[in-house]
Amino acid sequence: MAEAEEDEVDAPLVFQCKSCSIIIGDSWSMQSSDAEMETITLSAAANVSRADEAVTSKQGADVGSTFHLLHCGKCAAHLGKVYLTTARAFDALRDMYTFSTDAVTSYKLGGGEPALGADGSAAGGGGVAAVQVELAEAVDNVEKLQNLVLVLDERIAKLEEGRAEHGGGKRRRS
Repeated sequence: MAEAEEDEVDAPLVFQCKSCSIIIGDSWSMQSSDAEMETITLSAAANVSRADEAVTSKQGADVGSTFHLLHCGKCAAHLGKVYLTTARAFDALRDMYTFSTDAVTSYKLGGGEPALGADGSAAGGGGVAAVQVELAEAVDNVEKLQNLVLVLDERIAKLEEGRAEHGGGKRRRS
């Protein structure tokens, strides 16, 4: 198993389901990555479900290993595996959350740019840019609401002044 140690992470990464963008983990729990198997392995994950039935791999680098399939807790997309038994070379993957890099996206916190995938391509899918646009829209909406509240406050104050000038505000019934 080849760990990608030359690609040091200088800021935390957030990992998301590629299908629905729900957050499934972060780099604080990252244990390893494997370029040959195209996987990342985390010690903790969120918003995932594990299949009940165990499967044994019959081909590939993990042949003979037994695992449960991992699915997204929101959209049920296949995300990876939780290994129960492994060959000695993969012992570090046992009881961890191993995600396929094809099934997840990631972005770097604080950088405003998507993290790079194993092949050097952007893997974030614009997640940070989309969040920044939504944040700017939210700030704009809050400013509009603040202005509306101020205008309404002024109108209420004028109405109360006029009512006080015309007899204290009690209505007469006819």
